[in-house]
Amino acid sequence: MAFGWLAHAGWDLVHHRTAWVVPRGYAEGCGVLDVALGGTMILAILATYA
Repeated sequence: MAFGWLAHAGWDLVHHRTAWVVPRGYAEGCGVLDVALGGTMILAILATYA
């Protein structure tokens, strides 16, 4: 799930660069949120099993 969020951040980066489907601000905000959620999930998983 965490890698899905991070992959979606890459998708948002493409949309941010092209401004193709959504306005650049939406893609930027969503990308930041995706990286934060994906990173938090990975840290939580690592802390659980450490």
